[in-house]
Amino acid sequence: MDTGVVYHGPISSTIKKVKLLSLSTCCLSVSLGPVITFMTSPDMNVILKGAVASTVIFLSASTTAALHWFVSPYIHKLRWQPGSDSFDVEMLSWLATHLPRTIKFADIRPAETKRPFVTFKANGNLYFVDVEHCHNRALVAKLTPQKQAHGSALKNL
Repeated sequence: MDTGVVYHGPISSTIKKVKLLSLSTCCLSVSLGPVITFMTSPDMNVILKGAVASTVIFLSASTTAALHWFVSPYIHKLRWQPGSDSFDVEMLSWLATHLPRTIKFADIRPAETKRPFVTFKANGNLYFVDVEHCHNRALVAKLTPQKQAHGSALKNL
């Protein structure tokens, strides 16, 4: 049992499996795509075969990159001791390996982005916590900063 873990991402294992599947199919496409393309259709023009192989590699790499972009803010585990001014998170790298980070609450800012599944920003990185599955309300309040209202100076007159 992980000590101090106050939040487990509810779809962490699914994200890791999909990421590993995407990485493996990307590697297979990059390594075997050109071989298969050049071994089949002996009558096809070499330039056309190169174009087909390049397209297969590009599509596979771009879908893998898009998946990483989409799920990279996802926090898989969060460790926090109440009263502490920082907490530890576990993310996944682009190779689906664990990537630990320590974040100070003072560094948390509202995420000003249209990107989906982002809860907050800290030190230039975006993070996502599924607040519906984080049962520690005090922690959720610290992780979801509200944007400061910039009202008119005349509104109170």
